[in-house]
Amino acid sequence: MRLAWANTAATLQLASLGWRMKQRQPFFLVTSAWLATFAVLPMALAAIALVGPEARHIQPFVELAGTDNYMAYVAIGATAMIWSTTIGANVGFVLEDQRSDGTLGSIWSTPTALLARVAGLGASGMSVGIARTFIAFVVAWAILRFPVSLDPLVLVAVLAASTFAVGAFGLIWAAVILRARAGMMMVQVILMGMGILAGPAYPTTVLPGWAQVAGQLLPPTWMIRGLRATLVFNDAAAAWASVAALLALGLVFGVGGMWLFARFDRDARQRGHLEAV
Repeated sequence: MRLAWANTAATLQLASLGWRMKQRQPFFLVTSAWLATFAVLPMALAAIALVGPEARHIQPFVELAGTDNYMAYVAIGATAMIWSTTIGANVGFVLEDQRSDGTLGSIWSTPTALLARVAGLGASGMSVGIARTFIAFVVAWAILRFPVSLDPLVLVAVLAASTFAVGAFGLIWAAVILRARAGMMMVQVILMGMGILAGPAYPTTVLPGWAQVAGQLLPPTWMIRGLRATLVFNDAAAAWASVAALLALGLVFGVGGMWLFARFDRDARQRGHLEAV
């Protein structure tokens, strides 16, 4: 019990450290929100262009997506990808950032549990990413005024399960970066590549068969499905199915990520890879 409280306290202290560092760069918070907004609006405007004036060409979209609410369909997909990539990146890149700052060695020399260290270091960045996503969605809704349905319990469940699954997915790549030192570009490619397989602006049924199968293994795919189920289709059963899939993926990635982390952590200590040079 004492060890659990110590790990919890360490997690909170590391999260607080991250917030204090971000407060020294106030422009980061503001520009992050604007960047997220700019990532959503072009996709939404492209959807408007495709359906044509007064949505004259919307029928093919309805046949594929099952709804004529194309603005909500696309905006949800875009913001879900921002949520996923931001959280995945903050878990995946957090150790590289600390190594570049020269603080990873001192943080890693503490007896705190591995999970507590990663969670604490990534928490502040994850919270900024979550706020960024909400701002982007609210701005998109305020400009485009698309209708959405709302079941708060289901919505919170989808968002919480998505955060767990994407964070666990990022843990695997954090372990790879700890071992490879120069793996950030590879992780960026993987995180951004998820946007193709997850179907943020289109149903995944338009993808080749192998891509649809690969997309089933990615948390953003189920996050987008869950959010669309509750906000667009008002289908609680489909949304809860997405929650179950996200929790299952999170458990698999979490167990695998912790195993890799423990293995690569020992290797990094032996090779002296905790320092920037």
